[in-house]
Amino acid sequence: MATNIQYRERNEELIEQLAGAVTEEERDQIESELYKVNVPLIHITVLAYQFPFDYDDRFSICTEAFSKALRGFDHTKETAFATYVTTAMRHALTKYHRDQHNPKRWSEHPHTSLDFITSDLIQRELTFHDLIADPDGDYPKKIEQLEVVSQVLQVAQELLSPKQYKCFVNYIKPDGERLSQDEIANELKVSQMHVSRLTRQGIQKLKDHFRDMEGSRS
Repeated sequence: MATNIQYRERNEELIEQLAGAVTEEERDQIESELYKVNVPLIHITVLAYQFPFDYDDRFSICTEAFSKALRGFDHTKETAFATYVTTAMRHALTKYHRDQHNPKRWSEHPHTSLDFITSDLIQRELTFHDLIADPDGDYPKKIEQLEVVSQVLQVAQELLSPKQYKCFVNYIKPDGERLSQDEIANELKVSQMHVSRLTRQGIQKLKDHFRDMEGSRS
C-alpha cells in the first residue's frame, strides 16, 4: 500500500525519468505513468474547487491542465510537483469559469492557454479526521494539503470494496455534486438502507486503518 512518502518518491523518480527522456515515445510512456499515479490528486482537486459546471467538465479541464503542467514543470526548482500541478489545475478551472461569464474574453483567449505559476499554498498536515468529521462543513477549506487527501483516496481504493468506495467518494463530494441515496442505490442496484450501511462500513474501515497507523507510529 503506497504511503504519502512513497507517492512523492514515485513522482520524483518519474519526473527525473521524464527529464532524461530522449524519444517522444519514452515521454509518452512516462507521462502516462505519472497520470496514473496522480489520478487521485486530479480527482480531489476537482472535488475541492466548486464551480457551477459539471463534474465531468471540471475533470476534463483538470486532466488537460495536468498534462500541460508536466511539460512545463522544472524539476531543478524547489517547487513540489504536486503543488505545481494542483495550482495549474486550479488556475485552469478559475480561468474557464471566468471566461464562461465573459464571452468576448473567451473568444480571444480559449481556456487551453494556461499560465503555470508556483503556489504559496499552506503546507500543513491534514488528518483523516479533518476530512470526514464534518461532511456538512466548508469542505474545500479543509483541503490545504492535497497530497495527504490524495493518499486517503488511494488507501480507500485499495481497502474498500468497489461499492464501499463509490459510496465513500460520493459522501465526501461537496454539495451540488453529491448524489442522493436513491440515485446511488439505483446505480449500485441495492436498497437505500444498504447504501447507508456501505457508507458507514467504508468510513469505519478507513478510520480503523488510520488509527492503527497512528498507533504504530507512537
